[in-house]
Amino acid sequence: MSTDYRAALQAIPRLRAILFSSALVAICSVGGSAFAASPTPPPARPDIVMSVKNATAQKLAIDARNAYRGGNAGLALTLLRRAANAAPKDGWVQLMLGRVLLQTGSPMPAELQLRQARENGVPDAFVLPALFDAMVARHDEIKLLNEFPAPAANAKDVASADILRARAMAMLSLGRTEDAAAEMDRSLSVSRNARSLLARAAIAAKQNNLSLENNLTDEALKLAPKDGPVMVAKLRILVRQDNDIAALALSEQVLKALPNDLETRAIRIDIFLKQNQEEKAKGELNILTAKAPKSAFVPFYNALFLARANNPTDAWKIIGLLLPDFTNNNPAYAVPVSKMAVNSGHVETAIAILARALAKSPDRTDVRTTFASVRLRQGDPDAALKLMEPVKNSADPLVLDMLGNIDLEAGHNHDALEKLTRAHGARPKDGEITFHLVLALDASANRNAAKDLLKSLLAGGGYFDDLQMARQLEKSWH
Repeated sequence: MSTDYRAALQAIPRLRAILFSSALVAICSVGGSAFAASPTPPPARPDIVMSVKNATAQKLAIDARNAYRGGNAGLALTLLRRAANAAPKDGWVQLMLGRVLLQTGSPMPAELQLRQARENGVPDAFVLPALFDAMVARHDEIKLLNEFPAPAANAKDVASADILRARAMAMLSLGRTEDAAAEMDRSLSVSRNARSLLARAAIAAKQNNLSLENNLTDEALKLAPKDGPVMVAKLRILVRQDNDIAALALSEQVLKALPNDLETRAIRIDIFLKQNQEEKAKGELNILTAKAPKSAFVPFYNALFLARANNPTDAWKIIGLLLPDFTNNNPAYAVPVSKMAVNSGHVETAIAILARALAKSPDRTDVRTTFASVRLRQGDPDAALKLMEPVKNSADPLVLDMLGNIDLEAGHNHDALEKLTRAHGARPKDGEITFHLVLALDASANRNAAKDLLKSLLAGGGYFDDLQMARQLEKSWH
């Protein structure tokens, strides 16, 4: 896999989960610029662009800022690299270049630029937040913890709060969730700002305290209602709640503030695909491709469209180039990738993908249920049931769907019908769950109801994973 892909995979959406640096928060508060001062600046902080002394470099930096604000991150990077050549010792140029590299998914070169900026005299208040994010994105958590020890117990300055936040995010990335919470709570006691609230919200999510996550995110949104990363955090919550209308509306606001944000663009693609609005999804992919042609999201979604068009072999050829980094760094994408693997005959690869994703994110119901479905497909209902044991009492429709399928496989038709009816009631537009209910109705000797439901499902024209099987079943009933 190329370095560009690996860097993008490490940074997106990981950077969202660990929070963005002050530079990225500033993007929203100053109209989309990675060049403005931190959102919580001390008095008389200089304008970064105007701090560049070399006239040629300053002009290029101004043009880069304008390009970035206009949504052309690629041009901004080109101009900043030219500015760096014109003024190779100017730390402010290096700071700008590092920030934009980080925002566009290249944490390794971003870290190099940020460290050079620090060496060339840019104050830590400007450099460290972005540097911390780059280090965590690169999995340099241990290095961060060693290089930046915890401040003294009586430290109450903003820099100490930033260091504590960075340490918390490093601990979270290392799986030390409770340590991260303690470190972040200490940071919040010093400075309770939007960035810090989002960091604590990310930890709350890992603790499976979704109520606290939502409350902290809402508090951050009140403090910074037009802040891009805050809006993205709220967007993720809306997606998880299946609130597509609100999510699409908020995503438009996010993209006004962060026109280059790849995660938000990917979220819009996912929502449109879920709604079976394929042309809108392809339109979003075209925009994403134009803005970030080297992003790993581009080949992933191209493969996904091929899979939906019943071309699993070609889809897998594309996905194979992204593994294993793509699913390792993005557990949410383990589900569609594993399904592509199964459909192209690579079942063991699918199992490996899902096992890693579940070990990393045991709270992800979609990963757990997909893993169980693969085991069920292998004819091992006991293994599927074991996977579902931790969530067997959940009312989550995905869990009910999977447990219903296991009952169906075991011949417990009455139990299967009860669970699948509940799952369908919670998610009536989910084609997969609807088809499973069709199978349960048929197994329960209710063929007419099964036929009617299947006819309605296929008349909707939407895509779901078992679409081909559903069509075959309909033909067999004629």
